[in-house]
Amino acid sequence: MYYGTFLQQDTKHPNCYGTLDLWVYPAAFEAFKAEHTREYAALDRECEELTLSEKRIGGFERPE
Repeated sequence: MYYGTFLQQDTKHPNCYGTLDLWVYPAAFEAFKAEHTREYAALDRECEELTLSEKRIGGFERPE
């Protein structure tokens, strides 16, 4: 289950942004990527001109 994507602006560097994608389980995100590989790659290419760099900083889970 996908909860949403949130755009965050860096308070010290106003031209720097991050996105936060929320999924109920890491496996839900992996299943989405596997099912939509081509569309995900096309969207990434389409947005390439809007980014200077991109890196994944990790996957996080809420402690139980």
